[in-house]
Amino acid sequence: MRSTITLLTYHKIIAGCAAGQREAWQSFLAEYTPAFTGLLGVYLEQQSGSPAWVVWQESLVDLAAERFEPLRSLEQQSEKEFLLGLRRLVLAQASSTMDPGIQPTAAPSSPQHPAIESVQEWSAGLPLVHQQVVFLKLAGYGESAIEKLLRITPSVAQQGLERIRDGARMQRAEWFSVLEHVWSIRTENCPAPRQLIRIQEGQVSWYDRDPVEQHLVACLHCLELWTALAEVRYWRRESRPLAPAKIEELLAALPMEAAPAKRRSLLRRVFGSDRA
Repeated sequence: MRSTITLLTYHKIIAGCAAGQREAWQSFLAEYTPAFTGLLGVYLEQQSGSPAWVVWQESLVDLAAERFEPLRSLEQQSEKEFLLGLRRLVLAQASSTMDPGIQPTAAPSSPQHPAIESVQEWSAGLPLVHQQVVFLKLAGYGESAIEKLLRITPSVAQQGLERIRDGARMQRAEWFSVLEHVWSIRTENCPAPRQLIRIQEGQVSWYDRDPVEQHLVACLHCLELWTALAEVRYWRRESRPLAPAKIEELLAALPMEAAPAKRRSLLRRVFGSDRA
């Protein structure tokens, strides 16, 4: 879909949300709720229903804590950078809902974590787009969605899946552990998200792009970030605005200005009459 949030109004909406303005939150929820509940539905293996909705509600409450300080702390230079930060916050919230009984025993930050070793093995030496295919498949996406998300042909998607043809998959708790690990291993050599955005938008020459892409195929942290950019772009494009009734349901849990009272007609204000 074409976003109704322009660059100018995006900044106004986020500023309004940080100030607790009801109208700003209505726009925020209408635009972003379908995208993030759709994304959560994949990661939680729920195509529809309450789990994704509940996690999104809890994420919104977290954003609004301490007079919206978590919201203000997200990068806001551009909408895509903001959405990357929001995505990480939302997925961290989803991770906290995993059943402790099925959490892997090894520390997520450990390179010897079995799930992380598997991802490294499946992605090592593959071209960048094939590594993205592996990442998205393990995250829970079907092949058709991967083709649309990465804008690739079915044959390219099939090539990327060759190494996991044996049905390799991960429990949700394992995949969230992988995410927590790759989020934590950024180094000083990793390009900033803003640079990756410029590359995806075609604003960087081949000369400057080539060394970054060489880094991406060898760095799980940046591979995840590069894939996340394609992911938020996909969900923003595919989602439709949220129904007004659902917006009101979400607003009820957020600390913001009360809805303005309905203004009475002139006759009622002057005479106290029930006549319109």
